[in-house]
Amino acid sequence: MQGKSKSLWKDFLFSSTSIRVIKNNPNNALKKIKLLNSATEKDFKIEFFKLLHLFKVKANLSDYLDLNRRYFKLTDIILFKDNIVKMDIIPEYFFKENIDSIYKLAFTDTKDLQDNISLPEISQCFVFDNKKIL
Repeated sequence: MQGKSKSLWKDFLFSSTSIRVIKNNPNNALKKIKLLNSATEKDFKIEFFKLLHLFKVKANLSDYLDLNRRYFKLTDIILFKDNIVKMDIIPEYFFKENIDSIYKLAFTDTKDLQDNISLPEISQCFVFDNKKIL
């Protein structure tokens, strides 16, 4: 284990990252977490799998934070200002009317995902009124 993933695991498992504190009192150094209190080996493996991938994603996002910001800035959709991330005014109003429908749709299974079809064919929530947006 290396880099950011290693520190995420340490912070998750231990109340202190000091090796001396952990060696002096290992039982108190471990946090009371679901992973360590799993009822079965299967439960442990499932929880470990989830955490492993969560920490990998977090480490990856951290490693590529600057690059991700640059890509978002290239779209002219997302603004980063004073540690706040928000949409630019046109995209904000573009999605404002239909955001609830789009959000619900984002968590719905669809057979259309692999097909090359237009957004309105996927859902009518992707039909936008340009006059309303402007």
